Amino acid sequence: MLRQMKGLFKTTRILGFHSFANIVRFYRACLDEGMRESRELVEEGIESRLVYLGPMSKNFEGSSYLSPAGRALFEPFREELFP
Repeated sequence: MLRQMKGLFKTTRILGFHSFANIVRFYRACLDEGMRESRELVEEGIESRLVYLGPMSKNFEGSSYLSPAGRALFEPFREELFP
């Protein structure tokens, strides 16, 4: 049971990272397309999510517990968000 809970926690963390990274990607695409309305709010949204994504990314970088599927979710976003 404890092992299953640990696996669920790890899965939840990588899915959370993926979700927040998708939001940042969406916001950046809006800005790239010339969004003028609420620009400052969107930029703040990006920065506030990067504050959380940075430490999460560092945690996952050297992690041996990411499965191949987890690594496939993580690595493209890490390269895009933190080049």
